[in-house]
Amino acid sequence: MGASCELREIRTEEERQMWRGSVHYAFALDQAYDEWLKQHERSASDEMEIKWGYFSDNTLLASASHIPYQAPVRGALLPMAGVSNVGTPPEYRRQGHAEDILRSLMKVLRERGMVLTCLWPFSRRFYRRYGWGNAAEYSTYALTMPDLRQVTRGYSGSRRFSRLSLDDVEAMAAVRRDYLADYDLAPIRPWDWWRCRVFWDWQQWAHVYGIWDDEGVLSGYLAYVVKDHGDWQRELRVTDIAYRDLAAYRGLLSFLQTHDSQVREMKISLFASDPLFDWLSGGKIHRQAGAMIRLLDVKSALESLAYPETIELTMNLEVLDDFVAAGGCFKLEVAEGKARVQSTDATPEARMPIGAFSQLLTGCRSLDALIRTGRVDIDVSNVRILNQLRALFPPRQVGMMDHF
Repeated sequence: MGASCELREIRTEEERQMWRGSVHYAFALDQAYDEWLKQHERSASDEMEIKWGYFSDNTLLASASHIPYQAPVRGALLPMAGVSNVGTPPEYRRQGHAEDILRSLMKVLRERGMVLTCLWPFSRRFYRRYGWGNAAEYSTYALTMPDLRQVTRGYSGSRRFSRLSLDDVEAMAAVRRDYLADYDLAPIRPWDWWRCRVFWDWQQWAHVYGIWDDEGVLSGYLAYVVKDHGDWQRELRVTDIAYRDLAAYRGLLSFLQTHDSQVREMKISLFASDPLFDWLSGGKIHRQAGAMIRLLDVKSALESLAYPETIELTMNLEVLDDFVAAGGCFKLEVAEGKARVQSTDATPEARMPIGAFSQLLTGCRSLDALIRTGRVDIDVSNVRILNQLRALFPPRQVGMMDHF
C-alpha cells in the first residue's frame, strides 16, 4: 500500500461521481450510464449503503460498499456487513488495489463492530485467497407453466390474494421470520431493504402479492418481475418468497400458475432443501454455490454464540489469518452455555485457516467435511477434541439468499 493511499468513506459529490463511474464501468459496462445511475440510486439508498473509495490523493483507485446488518448464528445475532461493488477502474487494474481496498475495509469494519462479512463473488478463487469461504448452495428452477400445473393440481386452500405495498412490510417481515426460523445467516432486513431490493428489483418495480388465511392473517408473499424476450417469449422471475406453511406455499405457486396465458416459463431460486425439489416431475434444476462468508473477529464471534448447556470443555484452537489478523491462538472454555476466550501461546489442539473456521462456526460446513478436504490440521486420533468440536459446531441450515 502506497504511503499516500488511504481508504475514505464517500461523502462529497465529487467523490460520489468518481465512485459511480468506477462501479458502472465494473458492473454495468454494457448499459448507458444515465440509465444505470437511475436504477442504482433506486436500489441502494445512502442510508442503507455505505460507499467507500481507495484513494491516492484525489484519484480513485478502487471502490467498494457495505450494508450493515445483523444475522442469526447459533442463537445469537451477529453484526454483519454485506460487501459489494468491489471494483477498480481499468487504468489502475493489476496493481493490487482490489486487495488493498478489501484489507483496509475489513479492518475498518472490524473497528466498527462488524463480526462477520458476506458477499456474492465474481470469482470464488479470488475471494478464497483472502479468507472467504462458501456459505451454502441454492437451486434455480426453470419451469414451464405445465410443470407448475402438476405441482398445484388439486390445491384447494386459500385463494385470498392481494397486491401488497410498503404499508405491509411489517406483516411481510413477520412471515419471513417464521419462514427462516430454522435457518441461520439470513440478514435481518432494514426497512430500506424492503423498499430498495424487494419492491424495486434492481431494474424495475416488482409485482408483490400476498396470500391470506381465513383469519385475515398474511400467510405468505412473493415478489416477481416479467421479462419479455420478444416474440411472446415472456419469463416470470420470482425475486423473493416466504411462507408460514406448505399450504400457503402451494397457494402462492397456484397464483403464479394463473399467469399461464401471459408467460411461457417461470424461474425461481430457492434453498437447496426446498420441498419444490420433491414435488416436481419436470422442469430444469441448476444447483450452484451462493454467497461467501468471512469472520472479522474470531474472539467476539466465539463469545457471542449460545452453546448447549450440557457442554463443558477447554481446548486450544488456532485460526490462521494473514490478511486482516482476525484470528490467533486461543484458549476456549465453554460452560453453562457461554464461552470464555483468551489468547494463548500453548500448542493448539486444532488449527485451521479463517475461511474454514468461518464455515465451521456458522454451520455452513461440518467439521468432518472440512477434515475430508484437508482444511483442518488436527490429530484425528484425538477423539476428545473431535467430539468437542462436533458438539460445539454442528452443521446448520443456511438461509443466505439476499444479494448485496
